[in-house]
Amino acid sequence: MEIQRQFIHDHVTKIKTKYVREDSSRKNYNHEFYLTRNNKKTQVCEVFFMNTLAISDTMIRTVVKKQSETGVHLKDNKGKYHKNKLLLGTDF
Repeated sequence: MEIQRQFIHDHVTKIKTKYVREDSSRKNYNHEFYLTRNNKKTQVCEVFFMNTLAISDTMIRTVVKKQSETGVHLKDNKGKYHKNKLLLGTDF
């Protein structure tokens, strides 16, 4: 799962929209999607990207949302058990 997310991270580029409507501040960024063929990145449409990788737009949104400012994909800690919890005020 982490390998798939890293691949998506490496092949989706977030770009600022060229035109912003004054009445809507909702969408300030778009995404460009790329696939690699013969060591050359080729831009493809979102539907082609999703169908080729058999993923949904939710997966893309999650990966893009978890990118840090440095552009590194942040690790997903979903389902991880944290043993070292400090319990204050409890008697054992």
